[in-house]
Amino acid sequence: MNFSELRRQLYGLPKCLFGRVQVAAAQCRGTALHGGAHRRVLRSCLPKGNAEKQKEERSRGGAAGRFSRARIHGLTIAPRFAGWQCVPLKCTREGKPRAIMPTIVVASHPEPCRMNITAVARKARVSTATVSRTINGSSSVQAGTAERVRKAIAELGFHPDINARALGSGRSSLYGLIISDITNPFFPELVKAFEDAAVAHHKEVLIANTGYDPKRLDICVKRMLQRKVDGVAIMTSEMDDALLDVFQKRKIPLVLLDAHPASPGVSSVRIDHSAGMLQAVQHLAELGHTRIGFISGPLNLPSARERHTAFQAACKQFRIRLMPRRMTQGDHRVDGGYKAMQQLLQTNTDLTAVVCSNDLTAIGAMEMLFESGLRVPEDISVVGSDDILLSAYTRPGLTTVNVPREDLAGAAFRSLLSYTLGADVNVVGQEHIFTPKLVCRGSTAANASRSDEEP
Repeated sequence: MNFSELRRQLYGLPKCLFGRVQVAAAQCRGTALHGGAHRRVLRSCLPKGNAEKQKEERSRGGAAGRFSRARIHGLTIAPRFAGWQCVPLKCTREGKPRAIMPTIVVASHPEPCRMNITAVARKARVSTATVSRTINGSSSVQAGTAERVRKAIAELGFHPDINARALGSGRSSLYGLIISDITNPFFPELVKAFEDAAVAHHKEVLIANTGYDPKRLDICVKRMLQRKVDGVAIMTSEMDDALLDVFQKRKIPLVLLDAHPASPGVSSVRIDHSAGMLQAVQHLAELGHTRIGFISGPLNLPSARERHTAFQAACKQFRIRLMPRRMTQGDHRVDGGYKAMQQLLQTNTDLTAVVCSNDLTAIGAMEMLFESGLRVPEDISVVGSDDILLSAYTRPGLTTVNVPREDLAGAAFRSLLSYTLGADVNVVGQEHIFTPKLVCRGSTAANASRSDEEP
């Protein structure tokens, strides 16, 4: 809309002798004043008699300092910026009605400008480089200057562009976290602990879920590489050596859970599954159980194989007879535990206890036992592993092997942070080993047929 069109719109407004003028909004985007109209532009759009207010507005760089006004045939207009709108004003002269065309002020509704580092530098009266160094925590910026920059950032509501910072500094302050199954309560608790540590150190976390699928892990890894992460914690055991080489060639530090020993640029977080299974089997043996079943996780996963092997070793140590029909495979999910327990009951009518590879499997197994008319723990005892929050609220409460998720996440984050702070990726990473502890609840009890001999 040009100036002439705006003027025609204003001429079309109703004439009013008294009171407030009710007008429709008129929009003028990008209108400029030309010729005689331009020469009649004044420095203020505020009504006359408000000199003090005008002065105050100019000192703040407000409306009076930015707007212009032109009087044309009794109209007051200010088409200087994009987004103008007509607003009604009371038409008076020294408190008395004026029998002339009403005064219409075209008020500004400017589109919000894009906030950037230049705006912060202008407000703080420093260079953009100084703002950048302040944001990145550089010690070369004087305390007073840094405080002024931070104040400007707060007042303007500026948020640094992470991608721009990554291009400038070569670091994204972004860590990748790959987990197996977001629906398994074990992993959200681990993610929370990892993210809490990241937030405390002003880092961001990119989370990916594999669903226990090695092919999907490849996709997750590509996402991490595309986002230029500073490091990746792979808290799942379906990691292969080919993907390990991808990160090592790019000098991206890694932390692996139960998947690979420490190597250059790779730290390892391991759970002593042997100690955990030993405690579980010892607990059942002390309660008089000798006919113990076992539901493992998917045996294509290293961690599941390790738990399976640890269970067998514990049974041998306590002279508990191992029978293939008393061992079956689940999938680390509730429905997998339900089906696996059903298979065990079909081939074993004499079981007095069952050990499960994780808590979700144990919860599914307990449901199957309930539907089969068997009581837990009176008829059969159940032991899980992980000690997720839900395990304390089953009926009865689940006896389980506690895996310290907060400690695992904290160790993984600190290992990655050490590389960000200057550790050499060519040096063998850190090795962390955590020992689980048995938590006894109501799902285990003494064997009611303690005197029976093992067949």
